[in-house]
Amino acid sequence: MLLSFIFFLLELGIFYLYWEKRLQLTALLLLHTLVTLISCLAIYGAYKEKQPLTLPFLRSLFIAIMGPFGAFGLLLQELLTIPLKRSVPPPEEWFKGLFPERTVSPFTLIFERIQAGWDDYTLPTDVLSFHDVFYYGTREQKQAVLDLFIADFRPNYAPLLLQAVKDPSNIVRIHAATAMQKIEIEYEKRLEKIVEQNEKLHNQKQYLLNLAHYYDDLSTLGILEEGRKKKNEELALHFYRTYLPLDPDNKTIFLNIATLLYHTENFVEYLAWCKEYEKKFQLLPEILRSWSLEALYKLKRYEELATAEEVP
Repeated sequence: MLLSFIFFLLELGIFYLYWEKRLQLTALLLLHTLVTLISCLAIYGAYKEKQPLTLPFLRSLFIAIMGPFGAFGLLLQELLTIPLKRSVPPPEEWFKGLFPERTVSPFTLIFERIQAGWDDYTLPTDVLSFHDVFYYGTREQKQAVLDLFIADFRPNYAPLLLQAVKDPSNIVRIHAATAMQKIEIEYEKRLEKIVEQNEKLHNQKQYLLNLAHYYDDLSTLGILEEGRKKKNEELALHFYRTYLPLDPDNKTIFLNIATLLYHTENFVEYLAWCKEYEKKFQLLPEILRSWSLEALYKLKRYEELATAEEVP
């Protein structure tokens, strides 16, 4: 900045003397050329000192073309960058932030096992390792786990994905939101494939079953808003019930409908559906029996609950 100030004063003095008619035009041009050559020496000096050449080069160029106005513009630019220089971290800190030093710790080894896929994390109880990454891990580790979620998403990852959306790091939050968007896009592509397959095969029975499974899976995704989740549950119920007359002895469809009725807290209809299931298949599965007791309790039908042994 000092050199820019000096060159500005020299150029201003030369042009002032010319303005006061104390210098001829020839002398003005010679002195201006001399100042420009001196500024070029500053470029050589910066080169010898292995310093950045951008500022000295611009200084010589501006002085040569615009005289004192060029020197003043560059001086003003240097003055305005002083506040920015105070807030910018040193290059060493910036570089370390991009390439942090590797520290091998037990947690790092756990993360590497997750990233390498050495363990099976398909069960809810095994997701705890991912939880540790989002609690203790670095930004890079969290982003790596989010990439794994995108590659092979499962509903039991949803709480961790929602946790990542609230992460203190802006980059992690954006990455998590992007991951959620990509997962939803993949489900949209799946629906498009179902429709395309139906247009080719014209198999109404299979089409209804595929739609029912699709909306059922979407309702258990775990990352949708409550309103969209409820809408998908209603669509899944609709398509299961539409499909059922085409395959009336399918126990899986009966169980899927019962599960949806229970999770949507439609307890009255759920109890009626359990009776229909028992009437058709004779034996009510243990899980449906347990849910039936809970449904009776939620409906405050305590007398029936007290006398219930197997089926309400």
